[in-house]
Amino acid sequence: MYGFEAPRNHEQAMAIDQRNGNTKFSDAENAEIFMIDEFSTFEDLGFGGNPGPEYKKIRVHMVYAVKHDG
Repeated sequence: MYGFEAPRNHEQAMAIDQRNGNTKFSDAENAEIFMIDEFSTFEDLGFGGNPGPEYKKIRVHMVYAVKHDG
């Protein structure tokens, strides 16, 4: 993407960070997760938690991109 490698998943993101000797993707992931928690977007019921029939279970995933300014 714009001359930069954009990962497709967490493992690729961490591999790129390690190869580049930085933590840019890791920092971006942590910032996103912090904001989700900060705004109380989801309530984590833990593994095996049962929210009830009125709720729908969704999977959370990261979408990676690289801003054109680097």
